[in-house]
Amino acid sequence: MKTYDVFGTKARNTDVTEVSQTLGTALGVPFEAHDSSFANGLYFLHKGSANGKIQVLNNVNEDPDELPYLEYAEYPIIISVSVPVDADSTAGIIIGAGFEHLRRRILN
Repeated sequence: MKTYDVFGTKARNTDVTEVSQTLGTALGVPFEAHDSSFANGLYFLHKGSANGKIQVLNNVNEDPDELPYLEYAEYPIIISVSVPVDADSTAGIIIGAGFEHLRRRILN
């Protein structure tokens, strides 16, 4: 089974750089900066560890219909976690770092 989780923060006084640093410390993994129009500019990515693929991206845009996660428009920063080895453990660390768990999808 593959697990996909989405987390977010409603904090308006933070940015993707700060969130990726907080997560990197909490999870003990590095994040790399990238640029993408889908992610509304700068986003951070970690992949290759037991924590799976983790993206920290902006969920803000001048056009609200262009948000990467429109259903979570009140969350300016989204954390997407794909296929961690131990989804519950990874989620627990992210929640413990102060982020809200928004959704979990499990696929066979």
